[in-house]
Amino acid sequence: MELYFSSVLNGNEYFIELDPSLTPAQEKCNDKTFYLNLTVPYVELPIPSISLEGPATENMICGDGNITISNTLDSTDYSYHWTASPYSDDLDTFLSTINTYQVIIPIAYAQLGDFNVTCKVTSLLYNTSATDSIVVVITSESFLVVDFSTSTDIIVSKSDTIFIKGLVSGACGINIQSNQTETYKWEYISSNALNFDSILLNSPDPSALLILPNTLESSMDYSFKLTATLVGTSTTGFGEINIHVKPSDLIISFSKNSGTISKTQDLTVKASVIDPDSTSPEIIYDWSCFEDSELCKNSTMGELEFKGDTDTLVIPKDSLRDGALYMFLLTANLTNKQGNQSVEFYVDGLAQGELFIQLTEDNNLQNIFLNGIAAGMTVSMYTWNINPSISAKIETKYSFFSIPKKYLSPATDYNISLTVASSSGNPLTSYIIYHMPAAPDCLTPAIDFLTTDWQIAVTKCTSDSLSLTYEFGCNSSSNLTLWFTDKMYENSAKILIPQICDYVFAKVCNGFSCKIAGDNPPSGNKVIGDVISDFNNDLLNNIYIPNVFLYYSYLLSTQDQWNQVISKIDNYFRSENPNKGFRNTFNSLLNSMMLKNNLITPASADITIKLIEYIISTYKLVLTSNQMVEITTCLGKLVSFLDFSKLSQMIKDSIKSYYETVLPGSEPLIQNSDISVYASRTLAESLSSQNINGGKNSLEIPNNVQLDANTICDTEYIVYPSNNTEVKFEVSFYTSGTYTDSKIQMAQQQSTQLNSGTVYATVGGDFSSGKSYECAYLETDGTWMTTGCKIAESADGKTKMGLEHQSTFKVYEVSSTGSCPLIIACAWILIALFGIIAFHITDKNQEEDYKTANKYATYAFTSICIRQANGRRVSSIIYLFSIHIIFICFVGVLMLRTGNPKKSTDKKYGVFSGENIIPGIIGWILTQILAIPIYYYTFNKYVSMKSALIAKYTALSISILGFIGIIAMTAVYCKEFSFYWVVNYFIFLPFQIIIEIIFAAIVWRRQKSWTASISNKVSPEIEELNKSRRGEDINTFKKGTQSQAIVDEKGLNSSSVDISNIN
Repeated sequence: MELYFSSVLNGNEYFIELDPSLTPAQEKCNDKTFYLNLTVPYVELPIPSISLEGPATENMICGDGNITISNTLDSTDYSYHWTASPYSDDLDTFLSTINTYQVIIPIAYAQLGDFNVTCKVTSLLYNTSATDSIVVVITSESFLVVDFSTSTDIIVSKSDTIFIKGLVSGACGINIQSNQTETYKWEYISSNALNFDSILLNSPDPSALLILPNTLESSMDYSFKLTATLVGTSTTGFGEINIHVKPSDLIISFSKNSGTISKTQDLTVKASVIDPDSTSPEIIYDWSCFEDSELCKNSTMGELEFKGDTDTLVIPKDSLRDGALYMFLLTANLTNKQGNQSVEFYVDGLAQGELFIQLTEDNNLQNIFLNGIAAGMTVSMYTWNINPSISAKIETKYSFFSIPKKYLSPATDYNISLTVASSSGNPLTSYIIYHMPAAPDCLTPAIDFLTTDWQIAVTKCTSDSLSLTYEFGCNSSSNLTLWFTDKMYENSAKILIPQICDYVFAKVCNGFSCKIAGDNPPSGNKVIGDVISDFNNDLLNNIYIPNVFLYYSYLLSTQDQWNQVISKIDNYFRSENPNKGFRNTFNSLLNSMMLKNNLITPASADITIKLIEYIISTYKLVLTSNQMVEITTCLGKLVSFLDFSKLSQMIKDSIKSYYETVLPGSEPLIQNSDISVYASRTLAESLSSQNINGGKNSLEIPNNVQLDANTICDTEYIVYPSNNTEVKFEVSFYTSGTYTDSKIQMAQQQSTQLNSGTVYATVGGDFSSGKSYECAYLETDGTWMTTGCKIAESADGKTKMGLEHQSTFKVYEVSSTGSCPLIIACAWILIALFGIIAFHITDKNQEEDYKTANKYATYAFTSICIRQANGRRVSSIIYLFSIHIIFICFVGVLMLRTGNPKKSTDKKYGVFSGENIIPGIIGWILTQILAIPIYYYTFNKYVSMKSALIAKYTALSISILGFIGIIAMTAVYCKEFSFYWVVNYFIFLPFQIIIEIIFAAIVWRRQKSWTASISNKVSPEIEELNKSRRGEDINTFKKGTQSQAIVDEKGLNSSSVDISNIN
């Protein structure tokens, strides 16, 4: 019997009874049935779903003038009836015409206060209904419109960094002036447990929320409310944002990498399943195996059997089929999620052993480190391969492998494989897949000039990750990159754009993959009054502080301005906690400040140097090796203020950060700027015959390095800026570990000698093939030695040196010596010799004749032209020679005392200035101290012959010593030094001539006075005493003195002498 119902039975149970009259008279049943009683269970009819959505408030004086309310759970089976209160006839008439899921009520129908809207939904199929209400608060007060940098409902992962920026996007009933600001207050309005205070402390701005990874729990909802208040008014506004944390994906990894396996041991694969949402998840494991689309087969072509419900997969080696390609799929099941991962193996029956790959990354995400581990086999060769290929030159023949991430492209899966060749079987290969996420896709940022600053904002970015970071900067026409901000989560910033910027950009990253989008800077010119005053004002203008430093670094024009700015920079970076965000802005700022290095004073240089030392020591954990070295290159601008040993140590400290993140064979560190740096880490076997090129500098290692081939060697080659006439450079070698039995063991750096042939270093600079150079190395006691370093070749722009050991070296120009002072001295010698010989011959028989006395005979230069008694003109020649030789020598000695001509070249000694004349002044004055007595005793006729002889031979002796000194100084020191030496001599030569004229006048007057006195006192017999003493023998001199004694006895009045008065 079948029963049919024309509609759904709605109600209690129904009793159906069969009339006995309908029962057949005869029936083939064991029992007679007179009636039928059936119980039919009822079904409760479904009730319509309803959830009303509408605004919490509506303002009567602004907005679109409508109240929109809708049922978010609409269905085509529903009919609607809308009502509202407070009631009005017009409102009731309007609502009676609405029979859809959404009602748009003109706000004119509402009244101030609570406006209650009710919706009744009826199911046409089941004739059931449901009712819901919503209350909209109708106001007429002014308020602020609060928006967010994200949507108001977002879905995130537990591991995401969440940044939400609130802002006032408009106002209702009030005009916000440009000088008005808002205050913000966040509230947590959900019931789920949350340490909201710590979130507020992490947030960089009162209007923003920064929620760090793993702060929120999975499968939870969190709601936050932001209230904004206009300062100085009671006008407020608020917005709410809801965050749903979706369950995290399972992280599945295997103990064995995909690749080739052998049959010499059982296949054992252990799975690691991590649930980021739970510390102790209950996991159900399900292993399966496929060959193409079929189940895996064993060595006998039967089904491959294994236990697939644990975390470890074990397959006996005898079950593995040679030549099979097995793909094992692990499905991990939890109560609320599921995840799967696969691993693939090719079975090679002729191979032996096992091969594993370990992958790690450094803290600064610069490099990927891979280490291959081979077991159960004799390894003859390792070969690494990466597909797609990258442009980096990396050593691939060791068990380890390092890949700089800067060479990896976004949105790319890289297959990194290791093949190990064995002498006992076929090679084994393992590989891993490394995924680089896609970079964000961003629109060109909006850049606006706002009279006193610029506003830049990235309006839209598409990315797989919600955690985006932003950096803003610019490029100049000289390819200089300037960074305005550090890495930040906010997509907009107030910035100051220096005039040298040609292209302003935003760098948007979602981890390691980044996108750069930019545009030309908008027209606009910030008016600058007093630089320091405007600088201090902008520091308080809500602009990123390093950007203010950067902008004003290009406007500095005085030393005082430079000092004030560098002091504030120093205070700022010392007060901030070290973070990766400072890396680019600090380098940009320091480089920009160094462009005005002509304004640096010793005090400001000291501040800068100490700041760089602080950055190197404090930020070494967050700065990359390239950034560290780039910072120290600024020291090249400060070499005149910096001790070389300190500079060297700072450079070496920065290079240490490179060695902390590299393996042997990794890409070398090369920095070409004012200070050239090359650093590399290799094995000793690779060091032999290596030709290291670091830009214009190079290093050639011989092929006979006497080190263990498995020793890890670190090489450093540093070339410092040219200082006057010399270039310093350092060549250092260290051992830092070993590589034995395919295992790398790192150790502390130890200085080592290569014990090889000559190492050749080529240094670029202002060198010339036409000049001579010398090389020296620095001893531990600070002295420079020329042994162990020889010039091999000099050419235009570079010099090549052979080094017998590692050390600090310098190459300097061996200045060409001058000859002018020596030529002048030799000229005086020739004049003196010629004069002495000539005058000795011509004046041999000449006697003193007082009657023909001449006043010009008392002047040195004119004296030699007047025929005189034998010996007088010889004495004049000796005087002239001696005094001028002494003067030249004095000038040379004093120039050595006031300068260091060894550090001067012909080209760079400088322009003759007032300072260079000081040795001439002092030398000329010292010369007169000797010249006055020598002149007096040489040209005065009335001094004793003994005094005259002493003066003559003293002058001659001193001049001989002076001549020897002139020869020594001329032979040692540079041509330019000799030139200035001669210039000083010729400057004071006229003064010497003039002073000697004065000497002559004094001596002449003195002689006239004596002559007049004698004319009244001496007898005619004494006339012979006035004859020249020069050329007479001792007996004649004694005879004259005896006559003088006779005269004294007779009395001065007994006779008179007629002495001519020569006028």
